[in-house]
Amino acid sequence: MNDDNKTKEQLVAELQAIRRRVAELEQADQALKTSEEKYRQLVDTASDAIYIVSEDGLIIDTNESACAALGWTKKELIGKTISDIDPNFSVEKFKRFWESIGFDQQEIFETTHQKKNGALLPVEISGKKYKLADTTFYYGIARDIAERKQVEQELRESEEKYRALVNGMRDTVWVIDFDGNFVDINSAAVEILGYSREELLTMGPVDIDAALDAAAIKQLIKEMPSDEIQIFETLHTTKDGRQIPVEIQSCLIKYQGARMILSIARDITDRKQAEAERLKLKKLESVGMLAGGIAHDFNNLLTAVFGNIEMAKMFLSPDQKSYHFLESAGRSMESATNLTKQLLTFAKGGDPIKETLSIGEALIEMAQFSLRGSNVKLHPNIASDLWPVEADKGQLSQVISNLVINAQ
Repeated sequence: MNDDNKTKEQLVAELQAIRRRVAELEQADQALKTSEEKYRQLVDTASDAIYIVSEDGLIIDTNESACAALGWTKKELIGKTISDIDPNFSVEKFKRFWESIGFDQQEIFETTHQKKNGALLPVEISGKKYKLADTTFYYGIARDIAERKQVEQELRESEEKYRALVNGMRDTVWVIDFDGNFVDINSAAVEILGYSREELLTMGPVDIDAALDAAAIKQLIKEMPSDEIQIFETLHTTKDGRQIPVEIQSCLIKYQGARMILSIARDITDRKQAEAERLKLKKLESVGMLAGGIAHDFNNLLTAVFGNIEMAKMFLSPDQKSYHFLESAGRSMESATNLTKQLLTFAKGGDPIKETLSIGEALIEMAQFSLRGSNVKLHPNIASDLWPVEADKGQLSQVISNLVINAQ
C-alpha cells in the first residue's frame, strides 16, 4: 500500500510512532550528555591523574590533576606520546607491555613521570586495556607516591641505623615473638653463643636458658608488662656447653607490625667474680677482726708469762740447768710474740710491722729455733758484711720456719 492509499488512522499511527522514536532518541541523547557530564565531572574532580591513551601510545584525554601534577596544560598534554611523560616507556615498549595483558584486566605497577620542568615524579599506575567500537584504548590512573617513597626511604634508613646500632652492641640482642621464637638477633648473639644466625632463628629462649625451664619462660612472656622494663638474671648455655651468667632486660615493642619482645642480655661474669671477691674480702675482714681480738688477748697472756720467766731467771745463776730451760722458754715466748704480731698484721689488712735488723743474725736465730728438738745441725754460711734491712721479723720468721721444715 502506497502513501496515497493509507487511511488517516494509519498516518496518525505512523506519525505517533515517529514522535515516540524521536523522543526516545532525544532521551538517549540527553542520557548520553548526562553520562558524559558525570564522566567529565568524575575525571576532572579526581585527585589522581587520569590518562586515556590510544593504541598508538598517544594521550587523547586527561584531567586537571594530571595537568597540575606535570605542569602542562590540558591542551599541551593531549597529543603527546607516553614516552614524552614517562622516560621508562618508549611507545614500542608501551605497546609490548600491554600486548600480554587481557582486556579489562587491571594492572598495577610503579614507574616515573617527568614534569614539564624536567623533575621526576614517582607514580603508581592502575591501568586497564579496553575496546570501544572496535578500537583499543588504555585507561590509566597515576597516583603520586613521592611521599610514600620518602617514608619508605626513611624507614630503610631507620632500619639501617637500627641494624648498625644493634650489631655494634657487645650485648646479645634479640626479638622474640609470643610463641617463644627468635625473630631477629644481632651479631653479638652469634659470636657469644657460638650458633650461626640461621641456627638461632630456628630456636628460642628455651633452647639456650640453663636456669629457666619452658614453663617459666612461657610465663615470663605471657606476663610481660606493657609499660615497663623487666630485669632478671639467668644463665645462658653456649653451643659448646659453657654457661654464662647474664642480666636480661626485656620490654614490649612493635616489630614488623606485631607486638614482640625485645631482650638485651649482658654477660655479667666479671660482675659476679667481683661480687665474689667482695664477699671474700668481707669474710677476711671479719676473720681479721676476730684474729686481732684474739692476738691482743693472747699478747696480754704472753706478756704475763714472759714477765714471770724473766723474774724466775733473776733467782737463778746462769750456770744452773734450770736457767737454760727458762732461756729456752723465753725464746719460745719470743716466737709466740712474733706469732701474735703476725695475727695483728693480718688484722690490720696485711701491712707489715717493719723494724731494722741484721739479716744474718736473724736468719741464724730463726733457723736454730726451727731446728730445735730435731737431730739436724745447722751450719750457717752467711757473709759478714751484709747490710741491715727493714723487715717484718714475724713474717720473715714464718718464711724461714717453713723453708726449714720443708727441707727436713
